[in-house]
Amino acid sequence: MIIGHITGFAFLPVSVIIYLNVFGITKINSIFGINILLIAAIGLILVQAGDIIDSHFHGEKIIVYYIIGILLTIPS
Repeated sequence: MIIGHITGFAFLPVSVIIYLNVFGITKINSIFGINILLIAAIGLILVQAGDIIDSHFHGEKIIVYYIIGILLTIPS
């Protein structure tokens, strides 16, 4: 899905920073005063919302994308 791919690519640096933090290579806890995990959670929500919106444009199984999107957004 186009919107989901764009937001996923935009939040890729956040994922890399979290990965490097876990292994102790960097110690970046916030970007622009916002916690890095909060930024990652917002990114996950945007990717799922993008997938739901894209499913409307492509006429795919909309109800499946709603269920999957909600289930994957809850942990965020």
